[in-house]
Amino acid sequence: MRMSRKLPLIATALVVLLGWFAIKGSLQEQILGDGFDDVAITPVDLKASQSHAVDGERMIHGPISCKNIDLFVITGKEILKDAADYVTLDEAMKNEWVVVHETGNVNQLAVENITQDRTVVIMAGAVVKGGKQDRVLSLDMVLKPKSGKVPIASFCVEQSRWTQRGSEKLNQFSANSAQVSGKGLRKAVKGGKGQGAVWKEVASEQIKISRSINVDVQANESPTSFQLAIENKTLQKEAASYKAALAQILDQYPDAIGYAVAINGEFSTADVYASRGLFRKMWDQHLSSAVTEAISLKDEPAQKLDLTWRDEMFKEKSFETKIQKQTGGDNDYIADQNQTFFRYNSVLPKQGQIAVRMSYEKREEGESLDQIEANRGAQREMQQRVVPQQLNDFLDQ
Repeated sequence: MRMSRKLPLIATALVVLLGWFAIKGSLQEQILGDGFDDVAITPVDLKASQSHAVDGERMIHGPISCKNIDLFVITGKEILKDAADYVTLDEAMKNEWVVVHETGNVNQLAVENITQDRTVVIMAGAVVKGGKQDRVLSLDMVLKPKSGKVPIASFCVEQSRWTQRGSEKLNQFSANSAQVSGKGLRKAVKGGKGQGAVWKEVASEQIKISRSINVDVQANESPTSFQLAIENKTLQKEAASYKAALAQILDQYPDAIGYAVAINGEFSTADVYASRGLFRKMWDQHLSSAVTEAISLKDEPAQKLDLTWRDEMFKEKSFETKIQKQTGGDNDYIADQNQTFFRYNSVLPKQGQIAVRMSYEKREEGESLDQIEANRGAQREMQQRVVPQQLNDFLDQ
């Protein structure tokens, strides 16, 4: 009799337990996507996170650690509040609100916002897939509705191919699902170091990732493609364990406007936005880029976590402007530097010089934005050595 009375209780407990596993599996699938059911999730310790006030308006929270990544969340006042109609390039391409046109020029594409009421925000470092070669866009651009075709600077992140790949269109690009990763590649792109430097860094990233995961990430369809390399299934599975632990961190910080990342104890990159909504839309791409870099460096020695950079990020008087460009969009693109950082700003002149995004990269000893102009001749010579002959005619002189 006692056993028969316990049976309903046991059955109820089993139903609850099975239901919990179903919910857990559903959440994991949402974060990781299909095919990663067996990924081990490394928990992060939010209790170890500390808050650091930097300028009276913003705070840096962290570190939030997972394997060799230390993540920091930046919170603060939202400066660009009227940004409901601002959409990312990824979002705009998925919804066919923007067209990224192939021009036949390796270092220049054309973007066209075909909407009536949406502003498309393009981030330097965005990889666009398709066309005659995959490209990375090298400037931030704020593209107004009904923009017409606007030229935008780009670099090739795929050598040799100049024909259609699979079912992709040859005269335009199909998607933007990723940002470039690796501080060398990011700085080559954002600082406009030249096509040769970008190709060199793409090859370096492929080598580092391949060694780290013990799999050649060069794709048979196009071995030099950065985009296809980061789509490698082994890499994606390893990345999923990082992302599962870190992707939901922003839920703890509703006033987040940016993030910073340290890898193996050393500052790597940071992005700060004027709009909370825009930052959240870009979060997955930023996190994926950081995770890819962390995987590529996971076998490198770690150092004691450096936190000195936190007090240098927002010291405006310490930054010296080196490069300022009119983009053809509603923003100017300004590159400046202090002793710690290179900073790349997307500024709206018609809206009180609001910086839609401030993007930070670590400035290494001996590096300077002055080198970009001073070494342009040397870059052209290097480019001639590494660029396939059939592409030379398409490069900017």
